Amino acid sequence: MPLLAGVLLPAFILVVMWSQFIARGLLTNNGKISWPLALFVVAILSQVGVTVFLLLTRLVRMEISDYGIKAKNFYGYGQEKEWLFAHLEGYSIKVQDLKNKGVVEFLILWKDGKKVLRINDSYFDNYFEIKEAVSAKLKNLGER
Repeated sequence: MPLLAGVLLPAFILVVMWSQFIARGLLTNNGKISWPLALFVVAILSQVGVTVFLLLTRLVRMEISDYGIKAKNFYGYGQEKEWLFAHLEGYSIKVQDLKNKGVVEFLILWKDGKKVLRINDSYFDNYFEIKEAVSAKLKNLGER
């Protein structure tokens, strides 16, 4: 959805700008940039920026080993975070009914009474494999 909004919305704005302002020669006003052109540039830059931010922060690579979990944002190029199973308290499962995604299950890892990692089944294709690996290594803390 963010990709569609990031691509389709600027394209739609470009078509509207072209038909309304560029074709009529209204982009400059006595040699100065007019407000429609400034609005267009701001709209395009904000859409591209939001799309890139959403895509890069949501693309996560995760590795599970016998001793811990490693995660990297920015599709594996971001800062690596690692949680050792020996240092974690356990995990909990939370089920929520989200209006745009339906029923979503979250696997939450806990350390020192705080959430350190939250994984959901609508985001990860291999969620149930991750859940099985975590449940074999950690204890279920129940609802929290």
